[in-house]
Amino acid sequence: MNVNKSQRTFAAVTLTAVFSVAMVLVVYAALLGTINSTGYVTVGGTGGKVYYSTTNTETSTAWQNELGAVTPLGQSDSWYAKMNTTVGGYVGLATITWELKQSTNGGTTWGSAVGPTVSFDYNLNGGVQTIYASTNGTFSAGNRDWHLNSGYGTGLWKVEVTINSHA
Repeated sequence: MNVNKSQRTFAAVTLTAVFSVAMVLVVYAALLGTINSTGYVTVGGTGGKVYYSTTNTETSTAWQNELGAVTPLGQSDSWYAKMNTTVGGYVGLATITWELKQSTNGGTTWGSAVGPTVSFDYNLNGGVQTIYASTNGTFSAGNRDWHLNSGYGTGLWKVEVTINSHA
């Protein structure tokens, strides 16, 4: 009987020791799984600015921050938009959507898109790029004449550009 008790004690002590070693290994493994980084990851979007012109030309003097501030344009006057992206933005294929929006309270808030939008896929290179509201973003006679949309009424108008990456 003494031998049986001794064997049971030995088995219990062995199991306790094995369990304790296993728990130490589990805790030790968890500690090995935590790695702190000293570096950073910067994810950039794409910034830019929209410019307007009453003539569909590529010359830089024709494009301005705003049109009609002194003398408003007539509803039948043509006007066009282009966008210059900023350096350091997204690199890759993106969908660029141009929408005309109207404000009825002096530019504090803007309504939803008025009339048809222009949308196309464009390859952004992370640098300064001039993109037009044409069917493919390049300068052409097909650059959107926004008076066709703004003919819906008088007021304060802007073209809003949305850029979505392909992921």
